[in-house]
Amino acid sequence: DATSFPSATITLYQNGAEHGTAIELTATGNGDQEAKWDNLAKYAPDGTEYVYTVDETALSNGYKKTVSEDGLTITNTYDGTSNNEKDPDNPTTEVLEVLATKIWKNIPAKIAKLPTAVIILLRNGVEFREPIELKSEGNGKQEAKWDNLPKYAPDGTDFVYTVDEKSVPEGYVKRVNGLEITNTFYEAPEGIDVSGGFSSGQLGDCVD
Repeated sequence: DATSFPSATITLYQNGAEHGTAIELTATGNGDQEAKWDNLAKYAPDGTEYVYTVDETALSNGYKKTVSEDGLTITNTYDGTSNNEKDPDNPTTEVLEVLATKIWKNIPAKIAKLPTAVIILLRNGVEFREPIELKSEGNGKQEAKWDNLPKYAPDGTDFVYTVDEKSVPEGYVKRVNGLEITNTFYEAPEGIDVSGGFSSGQLGDCVD
């Protein structure tokens, strides 16, 4: 869904204290990148060898960080749910729920066969997860719910979830207002032969 990826700022530590200049790496997808510091002192004033490690203290949301035992390899794994704003070493998990409301209006009692609505979930404008079928029970509301949805895109921004109806039943006009979809039945005007009612193409869609 994303065409860009977050950058990573890698900090060098000498015996646990920040050392040298941090290096910024910009991801281009899955794979390895390297940050290099050279001409580093090997020995401390007490004659022992310095221990050099690296860390990433600011991590983009949507990724989980692991550091190798030798402290020199950082792996960021995309999961779409990790919130790293407070503590990248102990991220919180954030998942979303989308609840769509389907409203049927103006359905006359004489309509014997009620339509089925296929509600689709869109993530950043692209269809996501399985659609949900709702069988009309007459005028009133129905709900379609998707849960455990990832919050964060690979570029670290929040996903935008919207809903729509795959096709509008004949004789109805659709109006979309956020997560609410309304289908209103319209009687065919006298003197116009529409072979069973208006089609969605004749009436059109309405989006608020």
